[in-house]
Amino acid sequence: AFIGLMRDYVLHLNLKSGDVIGNYSPAGWAVWIYPIPSLALGVKQFLFNGSPTYREKGRNLWDHLSENKVTYIFIASGDLIDLEDMNIVPGPNTDLDCLKVISLSGSPPKPRNYKFLLNKVKKDMYIGSMYGMYVKVYL
Repeated sequence: AFIGLMRDYVLHLNLKSGDVIGNYSPAGWAVWIYPIPSLALGVKQFLFNGSPTYREKGRNLWDHLSENKVTYIFIASGDLIDLEDMNIVPGPNTDLDCLKVISLSGSPPKPRNYKFLLNKVKKDMYIGSMYGMYVKVYL
């Protein structure tokens, strides 16, 4: 599993030392451990403990990604629908230049997920789907 993940990180996602993987999934979800082997590449981890729809004092998930210069993040497709329905979008001062890749997971992504991300979040990033990927067991 480690070699397969390293292949994904290096060849498919082009992750390298200094990049930041964002993850808000709880330890009970199968993908919580997926980014951990990237530590071998010098990739930093941004662990967000909470709901992606949580807002406080005008700050939201996108502000946290900007502040921590997140390069790659997992977002559940269902959570993305909630973000869209609640109009949780990057603010005018939110800089997402570092964000290169968003992986959708948890359920099949819908066309509206892609439209929301490309029209309201960032136009120039890669959006992939991890839905349908078999669950890897780490022992």
